Amino acid sequence: MNNTDQDSPSLDRSSIRVDIRTEESWINSFLNEKQILIPIDDSIHLTNLKISLEGGLLNLNADIQENEGSSIEVTSHPVWDPLRQYLQIEDVKFQTKSKNLILKSKGWLARLFLDEKLDKKIEEKANQLFADQLAKIKKDPTLFPIPNTGDASVLVTNITLQELIFIDQAITLKATIEGFWKLNLTKGE
Repeated sequence: MNNTDQDSPSLDRSSIRVDIRTEESWINSFLNEKQILIPIDDSIHLTNLKISLEGGLLNLNADIQENEGSSIEVTSHPVWDPLRQYLQIEDVKFQTKSKNLILKSKGWLARLFLDEKLDKKIEEKANQLFADQLAKIKKDPTLFPIPNTGDASVLVTNITLQELIFIDQAITLKATIEGFWKLNLTKGE
């Protein structure tokens, strides 16, 4: 099956509702693998992202790439907007840690982050990651092996998140996945 199949009027799409639980450890592994860099401005970038989830809050820890030994901890209340399919970051609180005394004394980081650059940059990056993953999922069929029976494949055409809830050490979501399914049954050996 290729992507041109999704445009064919003769093929009916199927949709399925799924409940997904994504563990904090999986998210941190994903962040580590992707080596995500969040530009705050031309001279400041957040790197080595790590999250923790507790009580409906998202805690993000990151290093400040340009200032060795400096880091930031951001606590926020993420809210999913199902109509826009967009993650909003609200009630942002941050704390910086730095070994650089000049940086600390000038309050430079506080001024930088108080002008709302940080929450918007994190929000933009989270939504861009979602869009990128969705595009990757839609690009090629996903194959599901069925032991001793064959396989099933789906070419995803759309994913809609109805609900995204941040709980202790995980995110749960309810989604509708639309796509074209194929089932290939073979005699197992």
